[in-house]
Amino acid sequence: GLQVFGTVTKTAVATGADLVGYGGFNSSNYLIQPYNSDLDFGTGDFSFIFWLKEVTFSTNHYVFDRSDNSENNRYGLYINQNQQPVFFVAGGTSFAGTSTTVPENVWACVLLTRRNGVIYCYVNGEQTDSAVFPDSLTLSNTPELRIGNYYGGGALVLDNLALFRASATAPSPEQI
Repeated sequence: GLQVFGTVTKTAVATGADLVGYGGFNSSNYLIQPYNSDLDFGTGDFSFIFWLKEVTFSTNHYVFDRSDNSENNRYGLYINQNQQPVFFVAGGTSFAGTSTTVPENVWACVLLTRRNGVIYCYVNGEQTDSAVFPDSLTLSNTPELRIGNYYGGGALVLDNLALFRASATAPSPEQI
């Protein structure tokens, strides 16, 4: 499970809703999952799905970072200032959803999945980009997963994040 460091706020995603979004991330407030070998996806299929609500994308907004506190042993996902998801492996491939725009100031569902060596990006159920993505997501040592804070300790500046999930499977287009 995720451990809270500092104070991470919980706010209902809509008036009267039971579902909450998490926010208030900065260099002191974040979530960490200790090393979990289930996130060592190797070169196989995987998926990351989450709901995000950002007021504005004025800089890179990191969603997560998995690292052993090393610049060269990590992978992660951020939304850049052009509202495009960027998934990267240190020293390897970087995938940017150049045809993708994550809308500002509304809840949006973002999914990145690799199916048979190809990574696909979806926003609100619509496929926006794809590319060959051969890199291994098995890291050395015992990397932890950070949400709301990257390996170097800086803030990821997320406004609201809900229903973050990771899987060693890739949903079909019909399931998405």
